[in-house]
Amino acid sequence: MTTSSTASGGSATSAITLLAVASFASQSMVRVSDSLLPQISTDMGVSVGAASIVVTAYALAHGSVQLVIGPVGDRFGKYPCIIAACAAATVLVLLCGLATSLPMLVVARLACGLAAGWIIPLAFAFLGDVIPYERRQQVLGTFLSGQILGQLFGQAAGGVLGDLFGWRRVFFFLAALFALATIALVIEFLRNPITRAGHATATAPAGDATSAETETDTIRIEDDAAADEGGETMRIVIPGVTLAVVGFQTILASFFLSVLALRRR
Repeated sequence: MTTSSTASGGSATSAITLLAVASFASQSMVRVSDSLLPQISTDMGVSVGAASIVVTAYALAHGSVQLVIGPVGDRFGKYPCIIAACAAATVLVLLCGLATSLPMLVVARLACGLAAGWIIPLAFAFLGDVIPYERRQQVLGTFLSGQILGQLFGQAAGGVLGDLFGWRRVFFFLAALFALATIALVIEFLRNPITRAGHATATAPAGDATSAETETDTIRIEDDAAADEGGETMRIVIPGVTLAVVGFQTILASFFLSVLALRRR
């Protein structure tokens, strides 16, 4: 990933690298419980089919929350919202490992999905705010590697680490990963002005559009060559309808999984 900076000295590379770490943790949560179901069912004294509701609960929450996060991210800032989501996920994943009953675990997983579901879509939107159009493919490829590795790790962690250390310690490990990501993101937000990109216009007072545009321009990244030529940075827009489609697809998949789980009981 090519290092990019603003006139005020902010770096896109570090900001997006940390978002990839947060996305790694978020994506790990999606499939981690799949291979843990036999252990969870034994520990909770229920069938595997009944325990599979923890998978469905997470998927439903993770998909449906994406319908509402766009306006919130625009209003309060994408990076701050991602930080808040990581902090909430830290506590909620820890509660998953501490759950003493299946209903408690289901509620904790549901809440985890509501928190972790914010991270990746808002990270994509932030990336569109700060990366010039000409370089987005390269940066997207680097960022997506965090997601892909996270999904692979989640499945492996559920199987290998679950067998070695137990299903509860898998959640403890993921909670620690979210905690580290949260701390790193907070430090980055405090020191890097780029993390406020896309937030100025949303928080500017009415009638102060000129000052908002000026502040936004100071934190927007431009490609070096494009800057020399006076070219303007194109911004990517992730339509809400796209997030809605992804969310509904996840909901439908979760519904069919729950039906199959009930039929096996």
